[in-house]
Amino acid sequence: MEWRERLTLIWTMVRKDLAHAGIPILACAVVAATIAFLLGPAALASSRFPTAFRWFDSSLRPFFAISAALTGFTFAITFYEVHGGEIRSGTIRSIILYPVDANDIAFAKLGSALVITFILTTILFFGALAPFFALGIWPVLDFLAIHLMALGAGFVSLSTGVFLAHVLAHYAKRIVISPAGLGTLFIIGSMLLTELIANGIAFQITLLLARSRDQFPTPEETRAALRQQDAQLARLVEGIEARGLWRELTLLVVSDHGMLAAEEVVDARDLLYRAGLAGRAIGVSAAPRSLTALVSA
Repeated sequence: MEWRERLTLIWTMVRKDLAHAGIPILACAVVAATIAFLLGPAALASSRFPTAFRWFDSSLRPFFAISAALTGFTFAITFYEVHGGEIRSGTIRSIILYPVDANDIAFAKLGSALVITFILTTILFFGALAPFFALGIWPVLDFLAIHLMALGAGFVSLSTGVFLAHVLAHYAKRIVISPAGLGTLFIIGSMLLTELIANGIAFQITLLLARSRDQFPTPEETRAALRQQDAQLARLVEGIEARGLWRELTLLVVSDHGMLAAEEVVDARDLLYRAGLAGRAIGVSAAPRSLTALVSA
């Protein structure tokens, strides 16, 4: 069978699954409308005091976690329903009706799960928060990027689990673990890695914003700054060694948050004081000048 015929049959199975998704879509629309109605007064109150929206660590992580959990659970339930329906009806029946192999059936069910999950979660996620988007309080494109990232992570996890189950069945000559079950385990794993994924998203968003505003240094500028700091630090160490101060001095070298937004300010002098240590904290902006002055002192 040619690949075009296989794609046609796969799309036929996807359309069959989509035809049964009307009631879940309607239910999600009702739930989203209800939540939007309840959040409406809060959005109106926020619109009276307009401020520029800014992403912080404390705001990015919860929204991504909500989207990841929403898409993850929806993926698991949807795939179990569409794939489990084939199992309950009999995979042999599916192969008779649609002359494709088991892998093509998996492709079809993954496609169905992706389309249905995208529709359901988009309605829930954006429908519930519609008052904030409609009033311009929250940037809809940023939230769309977060939602698509969570959707992509969930789909990759589900697909990995499903096809790993097929590989195990191929070598064991029998079904070792259900594709839906293993796919769900991988989805749960991806949700547990929300922290890592959120960090990656935060870095990429900050990087793009900084570059668009010409605030992010080029690789050459970064290497030049590192060479300068290395040279200043070497001068400091040489000055300490020349004066024989290592027995009564501890040198701590720390870095700042770079281009990422910082919400918590750490006072080095306060930390030294609470630890019962006497020391001097050199500001980052005045570091080269202070280091030179300290070496020359």
